Amino acid sequence: MTQIENKAQGGAALPYVRSSEDNAGAHRLAHAMDVEHISAFATGERVLDVNVGVGRLALPLLRQGKQVTGIDASSAVLEECRRNAAGAPITLLVGDMHRVPLPDSSFDTVIAHRTLVAGTDWQAALAHWGQKLVDGGRLLVDVDSLDHRHAALAPGLADKAFADGDEARLCLAVDDIVAFADRAGFTVRAVVPTRSFLCGDNLNLLLAPRLDGIKRWQRLLSWLAVDDSLFELACHLERSLFAKLTSRLSRSMLLVLEKASNPAANREWLARNAALNRLLAEQSVSIASLAPFLGDAAATFPARIEPLLVSLRNRAFLYRLVQPLILHERFDLAGLLPPAVLAEMRDWAERDAMDERVNRLSETWANGVDANLRDLAPALNYPLVRALIADQLKSKPGVKA
Repeated sequence: MTQIENKAQGGAALPYVRSSEDNAGAHRLAHAMDVEHISAFATGERVLDVNVGVGRLALPLLRQGKQVTGIDASSAVLEECRRNAAGAPITLLVGDMHRVPLPDSSFDTVIAHRTLVAGTDWQAALAHWGQKLVDGGRLLVDVDSLDHRHAALAPGLADKAFADGDEARLCLAVDDIVAFADRAGFTVRAVVPTRSFLCGDNLNLLLAPRLDGIKRWQRLLSWLAVDDSLFELACHLERSLFAKLTSRLSRSMLLVLEKASNPAANREWLARNAALNRLLAEQSVSIASLAPFLGDAAATFPARIEPLLVSLRNRAFLYRLVQPLILHERFDLAGLLPPAVLAEMRDWAERDAMDERVNRLSETWANGVDANLRDLAPALNYPLVRALIADQLKSKPGVKA
């Protein structure tokens, strides 16, 4: 049973409401960036949210003065949405998002967020929601990225995981999205990588294996719920850097489709996306080479990030992200980070590499030690324990400490 089917049952509404309002750890970041992206791309005054839930995306738009209509399968969830609206005028309807009971050409923006699941006839769903748009209106839909799986996993494994139902969410490639847009009369205005490197519930398949200690990373993410400075740093990284890259680098993506047929513009968008992917795959990548894709952020990024790195926790958080880039030396970070911060992080990376070499050596030194002492070998990685054991061994005849 999917989350959407669970939600339709009144008795299951409470767990869904709690999960929707959960701002623990990385969820706070994910929710904030979802609102920011939707607000940035929503157009016009009339908005339809086909899976409104408790109003996490609809209510911020309502507060911006938009006329919002929300549909949900659960009357209990809609009551929670109405309560959250606190008397603000919002239209809420119980209904099936795949058969929206509203006139065609009635809305400027249609939102379908965290909605499409594996096995859905997604093309029929997008076409149906597109019918509710006026000409020039926008359809905002988020899905998982099949391009990301292909970039991170061995050939065949990405498709197999998708086919076997490894995850409930729908997983698409940008080529398929552009092909659909051509057939259905849409123009691809943007494909925004979302929930990129920073959100634990959407683990980035490219970066996660290289993070120094997944549990350590999860602990750092947990501070996002309570540390406003760290939260601001994470938002800056998502907004100014990751959201401007491609679907290959992020687990999820927001599709921004405009109801206007323009195959030439779609080809142009696809060519630009391919050019950025080729650039990111090169042996040497710099902020200067990314500048045409990052826009104004390329010039202002170091100055804007510097005041966010006063906190040691913030610098440790950033270091866990850039450490793999420093070690692989493919990315020139000189134009991305302030010189003093980059020097500190290079120093940290060198020290971590040295620790790793020492640990590997200490783990194998016991191969030449008497079998009676070999069980002590793992403890000798720790200087204090090693010193204590050496002191004790001084009194043993015939044993060198």
